[in-house]
Amino acid sequence: MSDSQNEETNTLIEENPTITTTSLLTHNDVIQKFEEISKKYTLKQGYMTTMLPDTFSEEYIKNNPQLRWKEVYNFNASNHVRIHSISGNIKVFGIEMPIILERPIKQDHHAEFEDYFNFGGHNSGFTTNRIVIRMRTTIDETINVRNTLTTDGEIDQKYADQVVQFMVFGGYIKYWSGYYDLRSWFFCNLRNVNILGAKDDQSSDFIHKCVMENIVFDADTDTDNDADADAASI
Repeated sequence: MSDSQNEETNTLIEENPTITTTSLLTHNDVIQKFEEISKKYTLKQGYMTTMLPDTFSEEYIKNNPQLRWKEVYNFNASNHVRIHSISGNIKVFGIEMPIILERPIKQDHHAEFEDYFNFGGHNSGFTTNRIVIRMRTTIDETINVRNTLTTDGEIDQKYADQVVQFMVFGGYIKYWSGYYDLRSWFFCNLRNVNILGAKDDQSSDFIHKCVMENIVFDADTDTDNDADADAASI
């Protein structure tokens, strides 16, 4: 589910980096909240996406000509045309989390294509520089969530950021509302930090920054030209 499709009204959180109240959170509190949110905002199928700002995407593509984009089919985006796709991963709590970046190659005048890449009707605003970040479809059952969330001793802003990333990139939620809920919960219970930039309109920026500053692209390999086949492994 894309962040552009999440139209729920979220409580704005005001920045207040001067508050120094000590957190009383325990790792068990975090685990309980993580399980509660992931249960509430998950589905067996589907995945979350978020769109990078076009100005950033254009600059990023221009500055990284070495990237080898594959032409693939992703039937969630289009049944008619191929799109560009490149796979990579970022590390969260030392665990590699796979993600996919996707771009349009040419226009497809169908609603699912326009919705997927967040173009307007009749592909208004179309650009081949539009990058969508695609999260994983299924969770990795070999990961022990409880052990992962207790690896860091101190519950501080760095730890909270990692927990939020772990939930999003690990595929534990399929709705951005779950991201907002966990972020807000940490802010309310970690009053000694300016959590995640603090305001809802900055939430996507946090995820975008995590990806674009930390992504390691997979080595180029011969694979089936089907993004859904690639996604089966994530």
